[in-house]
Amino acid sequence: MKRHPHPVYIIESMSRFVLLLLLPLLRGLLSLRSSVLIWLRGAWFDLAVLFLILFLGFAVWLSSSCCVLEDGIRIVTGIFRREDRFLPYAQLSSLRYEKPFYYIPIGAVRIYLDTDAGAGSRSDARLTLRKKDAEYLFRKATRWLSATRAVKRVYQPKWLYIAALSLITSNTLTGALFFWTFFTQAGRIFGTEFQDTIYTGLTDLANFLAFGLPPAAVILAYVILGGWLISFLMGLVRHRGFSTTRKGNTIQINTGVIIWRKYLLQVDRIHLVEIRQSLMTKLLGLYSVFVRCTGYGKQKNEVAVLMPAADRQEARRNLKLLLPEIKRGERTLRPRAQTITRFLLIPTLLIVAIGLLFAVLIRLLTSFGDTLLFVGIMAEIPAVWYLLVRVASFFHTGIGLSDGVYTCFCTYGFRFCTYALPKQKVARFTFRQTIFQRWFGFCDLLLYPYAEQSRRIVVPNLYLKDIAALMETELPSES
Repeated sequence: MKRHPHPVYIIESMSRFVLLLLLPLLRGLLSLRSSVLIWLRGAWFDLAVLFLILFLGFAVWLSSSCCVLEDGIRIVTGIFRREDRFLPYAQLSSLRYEKPFYYIPIGAVRIYLDTDAGAGSRSDARLTLRKKDAEYLFRKATRWLSATRAVKRVYQPKWLYIAALSLITSNTLTGALFFWTFFTQAGRIFGTEFQDTIYTGLTDLANFLAFGLPPAAVILAYVILGGWLISFLMGLVRHRGFSTTRKGNTIQINTGVIIWRKYLLQVDRIHLVEIRQSLMTKLLGLYSVFVRCTGYGKQKNEVAVLMPAADRQEARRNLKLLLPEIKRGERTLRPRAQTITRFLLIPTLLIVAIGLLFAVLIRLLTSFGDTLLFVGIMAEIPAVWYLLVRVASFFHTGIGLSDGVYTCFCTYGFRFCTYALPKQKVARFTFRQTIFQRWFGFCDLLLYPYAEQSRRIVVPNLYLKDIAALMETELPSES
C-alpha cells in the first residue's frame, strides 16, 4: 500500500528552500533606508515568501511516497522531475532505523537505506515515516534476508566494555567544539550575564586548580581534558544499550539512548572486519571490533562497531558466533630487524624538534618562560607516547593468509589495527617502495578493499619477494 512520509517531512523539506528568505531580507534592508512605514507596507511580500516556502514543503511531501512490497521498497519523489526508484531487499547492504527523542511524541522515525551502488557521502534513500510504517518496512526486510527458522545468536557487552569503546573513540576536538557551541548558544538564549557568569566561574576554577602553574597553561590543559571528557560521555550515551544479533544472513545492531538506532546489515555485504586497539587497551588486553559495510558508520560521529570491547578470548568467541565467514588468521610475514629505524625515525625527530623549538622560544621570550615550559612539556608527552606506539608497532605489523582471508596487522597514528579481509573483497593491491627500500629489497603493501569510500590498508616494511609470493604475483623484471 502506498504511504506518504510523516507530516513532519513538510518541515524537513522546507529547509531546501531556505535561500528564498534572502528575498525578504534584501527587501527589508532596502526599505529601512527609506522609512519604517514603507517596510511595514511591504510586509505582505515577506508573508508571501513564507507562505511559498510552506507550500513548496507541502508539495514535496505530497509528491513523495513509498510502497513496501514483498521483495523490495518502491520510492517516488520529486515535484518537477519525478523519480520512481525500486530498492530490492536482496540488494540492500544496510538499513538504519533511527528514532530521535524529539520525534517520539509525534511518532516519527527516520529510515536510511544503502546499497553498494549508492553515493559514498549520503544514503541511497532517506525516509521520514510513521512509526508503524517504519517497523513494517524493517520487519519485511528482516524476513526476506533471514531464514524463518534460522538460529538467533545474541551478543550484549558489559557496561565496562561500552566505557572502553568510548575511551578508544573519544575525540578531544569534538568535545571542545560541543562545549564551545553550548557556551555561545547559551549566551544568545539566556543573555550575556549568564555567559559572563559561566566564564567567571571557569576562570576562578582554573586559578584555584593552578597549583602554581601559569593560568593560561592551566586553562589550556583543562580545555583539552574537558573536551576529551565531554566526548567520552557522548560516546557512553551513544552506545548505551548496545546489542548485536545474528540471524540467518543478517546482523541487527541496537544502540543509543537519546537517539535510538537499529541497524540491519547483510552479512554478504560486509567487506572486512577491523580489530582496533590503542596502546593502553593493548596493554590491558582489550579489543574493539568494527566492520566495514556500505551505509554503516557513514553518518557524523557514528562508528561502525560490531563489538564495543572484549578480551582476547571473548573477542574470538563472539566473532566466531557472529561472523564465522570471516576468520582472523595469524602473521606469517613481518618486518625484518633492519627496518626498525623506519618505525622509530619520525617520532625521534619529532621529540628532538619540539625540545629544540621550545628551548629557543624560552630563551627569546623569557617573560613567558613558565608558560612555554609547561606547553613544551605538554607537547612532548604525545610525542614520547607516539615513540612508544611505534616501538610496539614494529612487533605488531605483518600479514598472513588463511582460509582465503588476508589478515593485515598495521598501525595508523596511535591506533593498532588488525584487518580480516576476504580475498574476493580485494579490489586491487600495490607494492610501494622508497629509494632506500629498493636498495634493501623491502616495500609497503597497499590493499584496496572493495567497499564504499574505500580506505586503503597499508602494511609497511615487508620483504618484497615474500609478499609477492603471498599475493601470488610475479615481480616486474628490472629494466
